[in-house]
Amino acid sequence: MSGDMPLSLAFASCPPGQVEPLLAALDNQDYGPLCSEHYRSPDVRCLPLGIDGTDAELDPCEIHDLYETLRRAAPQAGFAVIGGASESGPGVLRMNHPRLGDFRTDVPSEDHQVAPLFSASQVLAILARDARRPDAALRLHLALGRPWSRQFADLGSGCLKAPSPRRTGTKQ
Repeated sequence: MSGDMPLSLAFASCPPGQVEPLLAALDNQDYGPLCSEHYRSPDVRCLPLGIDGTDAELDPCEIHDLYETLRRAAPQAGFAVIGGASESGPGVLRMNHPRLGDFRTDVPSEDHQVAPLFSASQVLAILARDARRPDAALRLHLALGRPWSRQFADLGSGCLKAPSPRRTGTKQ
């Protein structure tokens, strides 16, 4: 389908107690990420940090549905679901910030980075709306999604381990 978008996922943070629910939600959607450090260790489940492209192509509604599923599973996680640009236009970027919640916008063509796309008219509208306010710089910062994007700026390698069943006292 020409409107389908290549799917990428980005994970910046997740509280320990929400790693397993997030991994379960990803598994249920058939997008379980593989950690390069632990892929040979079946008793370790972890969430790799960083941006990971997938082989999947989804329509925009599926991108939004996947994001909402992950957000329900781990509301305090810092993550993004990115639908890259397609033949029909720019892609979709949905970001969750642990404190600020949801941010949604377009993503530039052929760019799987976690960088929002805004038209000149959108930026001018934001500036015109807020230019005379004493907190104009902060409002522009928020409107352009900078706090959401910043959580992905310095991602290194690594992962977040889910608590093992032995440590939590649960049986398999």
